[in-house]
Amino acid sequence: MLNREYVDCCVVGDGELPMFEIAQGTSLDQVSGVAVRTTTGEISLSAPTDPSLDSYPHPDWSLVDIGVYQDSYRRRYEDENATYGCINSQKGCMWRFRSGGCIFCGLVRSSYRSKSPERVWEEIEHLVTRYGCNHFWELSDTICSDSEWLERLASTRPNLPDLTFHGYARASEINERTASLLQTLGFKEVFVGIESGDDEVLRRSNKGSTARTNLNATRVLCNNGIKIFSSIVLGLPGESRSSLDRTYRHVEELFSIGMSTLSVCVFTPYPGSRSFEMLKEHPLYGKRYEGADVFDWTQMARIWAKEYCDCTFDDIEKYLEKYKAMDGCHYEDNFSYVERPYDI
Repeated sequence: MLNREYVDCCVVGDGELPMFEIAQGTSLDQVSGVAVRTTTGEISLSAPTDPSLDSYPHPDWSLVDIGVYQDSYRRRYEDENATYGCINSQKGCMWRFRSGGCIFCGLVRSSYRSKSPERVWEEIEHLVTRYGCNHFWELSDTICSDSEWLERLASTRPNLPDLTFHGYARASEINERTASLLQTLGFKEVFVGIESGDDEVLRRSNKGSTARTNLNATRVLCNNGIKIFSSIVLGLPGESRSSLDRTYRHVEELFSIGMSTLSVCVFTPYPGSRSFEMLKEHPLYGKRYEGADVFDWTQMARIWAKEYCDCTFDDIEKYLEKYKAMDGCHYEDNFSYVERPYDI
């Protein structure tokens, strides 16, 4: 709003209720969690609230033509009988709440909230009954952050037909107990950010895990019949040729014990993350990014590698090429789809 005069207001925090109130015609100065441009050009922010997630009604899908989503999902998972739905039982990340989060985390707010297990099943039951859903994406940042909550979710499961779930988890939260609960719930695939196979890089990234943690999570999930889709990030703080090589060998070991798929991307210090704050504090580059909202991602990634890695950007690109040739890898260069700076 500071840079774009044509933006009149901005919702901060949860958007569901403020956007509804704005659409209903409620005066902006009466809506909580909204930044408003006053008649004098100043920006006024009313404090956002954190309503209980149980207080929200179920999302209404009735006006959406979901056929295109269903067709895409069935092709992707090669299951013509799958009917897809998505749920979001939590908002926020417990690791971010407790520790400040990973260095690349761009979550705007560090709070953590969860729906009650009973409310989660009520929503799932609604999607099963109303739309015939039998495959679900659980879109929380990490489903295993509260193992007692996960246990209650498993123990309160209503009498529903077999359901398939996909979701996200942190390697440090995967153990025999949580993996068994995921299996009981019907999880068939879990996405885990392993990020690196080098313990020092993981420590400097405040990941809260180690290479051994990654190996254990992969082994435990596989032993419970759950596919593991992992991701790594090249160019984290302290990255070196030796750490790049260590991560590559780590990935080979993960594949050997059962990891099914890997996604690879180049580190970019996105706004909202601690890494972006580091870039803003840099004596050479801080002024370039302070208050900016137009970014050249490739340039940022190169600057980051130059200032915060112990290898060159060329070294990182060479390993990207190596991963391209590895079976089971999905190459997802973070900025490959951005050809020029753009206005967010």
